[in-house]
Amino acid sequence: MVHLLKVNLCAAAIIYSFSLIGGAQAADTKISAGNLYNTCKEGDNASREAEMAAQHDCDRYLAGFKDGAMMANAKDLCFPKESHGVSEMRRAFIKFMTFNTDMLEKAAAEGVKATFTCK
Repeated sequence: MVHLLKVNLCAAAIIYSFSLIGGAQAADTKISAGNLYNTCKEGDNASREAEMAAQHDCDRYLAGFKDGAMMANAKDLCFPKESHGVSEMRRAFIKFMTFNTDMLEKAAAEGVKATFTCK
């Protein structure tokens, strides 16, 4: 019962964080890891307004995922230290997805989880 509650809290945080991306998109739209990867990659070297928006969208998704995982007490996930901020998460996700292209068609949450699974 407690595990189910933790899973639901994590899912709610992820859905909420993604509902912020694009503003007009429905929160229940399935987001692929490839879509998130492209958004994060576009925003990683942000210099123009559109690129900055992509960076913020990516960062909000990753921060929401991390918040959900922390609320669910997910001990199998390892995130960068707080002092490095979400930008370190973005770079780690981009690097992981670049070398694990088989994950691009999976759900975004699966790609983020695979990125930060403790090794």
